[in-house]
Amino acid sequence: MTHKLLAALIALPLAGCSTNSLLPSSSEQFQVDSVPVGASVKVLGESMGQTPMTLSTRDVFPQSFAHEKQHLYGRIELTYPGCEPSITTVSSRIISHGLKTKLKCRDNAQATDQIQTKPTTATVTPTPASKPVELKLRLKKLKELYQEELISEEEYAEKRRALLEEL
Repeated sequence: MTHKLLAALIALPLAGCSTNSLLPSSSEQFQVDSVPVGASVKVLGESMGQTPMTLSTRDVFPQSFAHEKQHLYGRIELTYPGCEPSITTVSSRIISHGLKTKLKCRDNAQATDQIQTKPTTATVTPTPASKPVELKLRLKKLKELYQEELISEEEYAEKRRALLEEL
């Protein structure tokens, strides 16, 4: 009898330790928003969609996952072109109130200037001696595009014919 009582007394505190206190107790959902809107959302390295969106705590805290993704567990990564990625560890506050992230992006004026400013290239008028060399290089490049299946056979033949007419 004393062995059963002793086993029960030992088992009682251990039963309280058997659950992982880091895991949310239910499969609550929370909102994920970003500025700018439309940021890509990744959880455990997997794409979940774009902001604004709703995630389940089970998406962020799954019961099982690949060991090599352990460093991503409980974290949400937001990415947007031209902005620094943002990685946030999900807390009970985020689960209660949602995640609202303002991404650090390049200055819009600077980004516009970079898009509009194209590098200038000097126009070189080919001399009669350099024209065949240039044409040969262009034909080689065209053939590479065709061999890599980046252009169709018809496009290759048409462009090749046009280049050869320049001779």
